[in-house]
Amino acid sequence: WFYGIIQWVIKMNKEKELKECLNIMLEEIKEKYKETHSIELEEEVTKATSGDLQRLLLTILKCERSTNTTSNHEESSKKAKELIEVGESNWCKENSLFEQLLLTGSKEEIMLCAKYYHKKTQKTILKAVEENFEGDVKTLFTSIIYATLNPSEFYARKVHKAIEGFGTDEVLHKDFKRT
Repeated sequence: WFYGIIQWVIKMNKEKELKECLNIMLEEIKEKYKETHSIELEEEVTKATSGDLQRLLLTILKCERSTNTTSNHEESSKKAKELIEVGESNWCKENSLFEQLLLTGSKEEIMLCAKYYHKKTQKTILKAVEENFEGDVKTLFTSIIYATLNPSEFYARKVHKAIEGFGTDEVLHKDFKRT
């Protein structure tokens, strides 16, 4: 049914909801998207977005996120320290340590970095993003962090937002009922 949400998002040109749903079952979504629409999802994202958002989404679609499930406290502490030393204002640079962490780091790595960052700065990593980024990039990064730190609440909110006005799109409504 997440595929149906993404189909609706693209149909309704709701870029914000698209970037928040992309990392859910990503490989399956990409395969199903091509099967259904005869076009790669990457091509569709390239047409529908631009600039930093496009670059970040295409990085996510490469599916290079670490699947490491073991926590390396020393490495995460080191990354958090590097984030502090670099300074929040430099997190915005292309291919920054921060960008690499959020786009390719494992869930455990992001969680530990966020924990150490908060311990050292008395500021959450989410607050730092809210203060230093704008627009779509800010929304994407806050979504990644929120989905990592509190996934059940994040997805519950996303599903609620995605199904608002369901009755107004009969095709999606039928898809949802089928699943």
